[in-house]
Amino acid sequence: MDTSDTEPTADPDLFGARLWCQGGVAHIDVRGLEPPCPLLAVLGLIERFGCGDEVIFHHDRDPMLLYPELAERYWTSERLAAEPGEVRLRLIRQPPQ
Repeated sequence: MDTSDTEPTADPDLFGARLWCQGGVAHIDVRGLEPPCPLLAVLGLIERFGCGDEVIFHHDRDPMLLYPELAERYWTSERLAAEPGEVRLRLIRQPPQ
């Protein structure tokens, strides 16, 4: 993914999730997508070559099914401050053990 700042754009390969880059970090916004599209979209993004080692994930609920999938792929998450009704996570790639 290009690391220059970009405007949000819907990505048809990721179920219409909105993608953009801000400050060299990829963002993916899956709010409003029906399950399982949010999960599949973020997993598709982190498995792309060139996605980077950090992604900001915007969702409208806590993605409980995502956490074990991230761990299997050597990614961790931390919750960030967000607007009411939004769950925002920083996803960070970890080196394989």
